[in-house]
Amino acid sequence: MNKDKRQFPIVQLRENPSDEPEWIPWALLQDHEMQARKNHSQSLYTLASGGGITVREAYFLIRDMDLNMAMPSLDECIAFVRQAIADYEAQP
Repeated sequence: MNKDKRQFPIVQLRENPSDEPEWIPWALLQDHEMQARKNHSQSLYTLASGGGITVREAYFLIRDMDLNMAMPSLDECIAFVRQAIADYEAQP
C-alpha cells in the first residue's frame, strides 16, 4: 500500500525558520481530526486551506492536547514535530 503523499502546511513562526518544518504529512494529522476541531473549531481541510497551523499547534494536535495546556518552548515543539515526521516517514 502506498503512503498518502499529501502535505499539510506549517506556518513559520521565526523570521529565519531554517529549522522549522514547512510541511507535515497529512496522514500524520488525519487521526487527530477531532482534536483539530476541538482546538480550532475547524476541520484539517479548512485549516490547511487557510494556510495551515504553526509548529506549536501541530505539537498539541499530534499529542491530542488542548491549546490551553502549558506551552512548551518553540525548540521543543520543533524537535517533537520533526521526530514525529521522521518516525512516520520511516514506516513502510
